[in-house]
Amino acid sequence: MSKAQSFQEVVTKQVKFKIPEYQRNYSWTEEEFQDLWRDLNNVMDNREAEGNGRNHFYGMFLFETEDNVYKIIDGQQRITTAIIFLNEIKNKLAEQGYDTEAEKIKQGYIKDINGYKLQLGTDEDDLVLKDNILGKKVVDRDIEVISDSPSQNKLLRAKKFFREKLEDKDKEYLLDLKEEITKLEVLTYEVESIIRAVKIFETANDRGRDLTVLDKTKSFLMLQIYLNNHEGEETAIKEEINLLQSRFGDIYGKIEEINQDSHWGDLSEDNIQRFHYILWDTEWSSSRGERYHQNLLENLKQKIRESETPLEDIENYSKQLKTAFVAQEQLTKKSEDSREKYLIKRMELMGSMGNIRPLLLALRLKKDSLGEDNYIEILELVETLAVRMYSILQRPAYTARYKIYNLARDVYQENVSVEEIKEKLIDIIEDKASDEAVREALTEEYDDFYKDFGKQEIRFLLYFYEEHKQTESDRQKMPFNLEEWVNGKLVGADKDTNIEVEHIHPQSPNEDLDLEEDKHRLGNLSILPEGENKSLQNAVQADKEEAYKHVNLDMNKDIVPDLTDWGKDTIENREEEIVNHILERWSY
Repeated sequence: MSKAQSFQEVVTKQVKFKIPEYQRNYSWTEEEFQDLWRDLNNVMDNREAEGNGRNHFYGMFLFETEDNVYKIIDGQQRITTAIIFLNEIKNKLAEQGYDTEAEKIKQGYIKDINGYKLQLGTDEDDLVLKDNILGKKVVDRDIEVISDSPSQNKLLRAKKFFREKLEDKDKEYLLDLKEEITKLEVLTYEVESIIRAVKIFETANDRGRDLTVLDKTKSFLMLQIYLNNHEGEETAIKEEINLLQSRFGDIYGKIEEINQDSHWGDLSEDNIQRFHYILWDTEWSSSRGERYHQNLLENLKQKIRESETPLEDIENYSKQLKTAFVAQEQLTKKSEDSREKYLIKRMELMGSMGNIRPLLLALRLKKDSLGEDNYIEILELVETLAVRMYSILQRPAYTARYKIYNLARDVYQENVSVEEIKEKLIDIIEDKASDEAVREALTEEYDDFYKDFGKQEIRFLLYFYEEHKQTESDRQKMPFNLEEWVNGKLVGADKDTNIEVEHIHPQSPNEDLDLEEDKHRLGNLSILPEGENKSLQNAVQADKEEAYKHVNLDMNKDIVPDLTDWGKDTIENREEEIVNHILERWSY
């Protein structure tokens, strides 16, 4: 039975609140903190203006109760945040000398004679909560130093956010705000069985609660385990649900790792689940509509409900989904120094790789059966396709989508051989991004290359041209890094330098050299440090000799002998050299 209660009525009970390990770790961000702060202050303002006012509705809390422990099945983010918020009010009152009021908050919401009221799902997060958030007045070290995970980072940022908001508040305001938090209206369910909790949770989801697709998938699958276990043994049902919860707990852990700074790419969990569904659903085809895989939850529900073996399908799907998140974490991990990681890094920096992510995931999942050498060769072909089709030719995002998706699914279902994978990729490249098409895109006469391509894309291509030049030279090299270079930095021996795409023949020359139609072509572009580029902005190329000599880049030093005679023929010859290198590097 549900009850409408205040936050005070729920939390001040003589019980402990525990977040199970299989639940998602703390995930609120400043956006949610701001919403809560704004909502509470609006209620306070209305109450002051009208003399009363409604309490703010804070959502649903669902607990599985066992003796004096309340396992939080739903509401863990809201409960954790409110306790951190109240703790900061307590700290501010104590700083101002109001110890009695501070102690009341501590005993009711933070820590009573039985210990801390809240226990987080992982020991590491729980230690940060108790030692650094609830146990200290301020975060006395840099958050990045203290936190070992995204959830710990967010917990510490919650403390910092509310402490800063309360910095100049007096006793009256603090107590009014505390009152509004304790009056927060919540709808609570207390159940003694996880099976009952599952039914309530799924019912709430169907009423449009704001959960991710992954959360909704978990609750649906738990309910289906209950509905399809015809033996009706609660112990067996609970065991199956616990196994499913454990798999999703591992998935949530991988999501945290993927979202850390030590990984390439910014992938949402919904996208990863969608990539996996494209691979998993053997009935998927392009004829079923473009949005089929995007509506994966509705289609998954239909498949499970219509299945003759729903429990087997649930086990199969959840196990493979967990494996997909593990593979995605391995795929995007920066820490390893390998050919695989370098290729993934190059593709991430090049951008425009949405359509190939399901294929990359399928290849990573089947890496062992493909063999290391074959796996790398296929990755190189995938990069060639992506660079040519999406970066150089700038084809629309939907180009070859279904061919790539179908290939990804065939790889995952092991319906194609290594040679067939390569052949299919080469067919797509020849059809959509042939040598002729790439050469035309890069060298078409009077081509407005500089304006048509983004600065990062230009720097990306020039990076590999410079790398090529350096392999042919015995000059002393300046160390540089692809990621920094693409993002506009040249990492030198003593300092980092901002770099810009440079027109060898200037865009607005001081002298008329009759190169207006050729100035934006690839052959007329190079790289210079930001300061050098600005100081020489309108100078004719012959005046740039010292700047090019000074910058320790082989592409610039090779320009110097031709500067006095820089013209249409020189630009075309240099352009031809760069394009030939691009075609060779991303060959098939």
